[in-house]
Amino acid sequence: MLEETLVLFRNIRTPGYDGALDSYRKAGGYQSLPKALAMKPEEVIALVKEA
Repeated sequence: MLEETLVLFRNIRTPGYDGALDSYRKAGGYQSLPKALAMKPEEVIALVKEA
């Protein structure tokens, strides 16, 4: 049997994870936001295009 790999919803089965913003942050969500906010818009666009 194939095992399902969740990407977008990887925390959905984590006990105690309710999808609330606080739970998302505790699971590592938004950890790259400060870095992105410190970058120039052109740098963010270039980074997204490289990805």
